[in-house]
Amino acid sequence: MDKAETLYRDLQRKYPANHAVAYALAQLQMSREDYPNALTAIRNARKGQPENVWYAILEADILEKTGRYKDAAALYRELVTANPKESYYYQQWAFYLIKAGDATGAIQVFDQHEQELGFQEEIAQKNICSIGAWEKCRKLPLYSRR
Repeated sequence: MDKAETLYRDLQRKYPANHAVAYALAQLQMSREDYPNALTAIRNARKGQPENVWYAILEADILEKTGRYKDAAALYRELVTANPKESYYYQQWAFYLIKAGDATGAIQVFDQHEQELGFQEEIAQKNICSIGAWEKCRKLPLYSRR
């Protein structure tokens, strides 16, 4: 992987505005658990194309690996603002709030999700499970089928 990283670094020096190169470099560095450099690279990619959701998702993944759950939650809050119909972004936003110890904030995200998209039984069940109500979770139809 050292050759690949060297190649991407050379490409980045030659084409500093190429956000795709920065993204590929961030992916490579993350796979090597080089989180500080991966975070720098993905932030460079996001500067070049801030609306790219894949770049934001990778940044959130890197932040999770470094224990920065509130920062990861903030990225998903941005994604929800830009894409209010995307359930996955609400789920991830709440997930990172829970990991950050903010269950109240996660419940507020679940409420916002329901207000935006309406009540969906399967999502409500996943929400109950994600806040750690495991004894109730196992009794829900979605999980008792497993």
